[in-house]
Amino acid sequence: MAAEPVGSGLVDSLLEKAADVRWGPADRTEKFALFSRSGFVDGLVEDVDENWSLFGPDELNALL
Repeated sequence: MAAEPVGSGLVDSLLEKAADVRWGPADRTEKFALFSRSGFVDGLVEDVDENWSLFGPDELNALL
């Protein structure tokens, strides 16, 4: 079975869970990074704000 590209459902789920993580001050700036070997659904890069970094196969190849 092939993996599906990551979509907004995972982003929403991580944001919900982040609210329960207790670390640092309450006014902290949260940063998120998603890694997906199957990439991301069209438009997800534009839907997330500057606190998100998305790494698909092309970005990972460029880093390595």
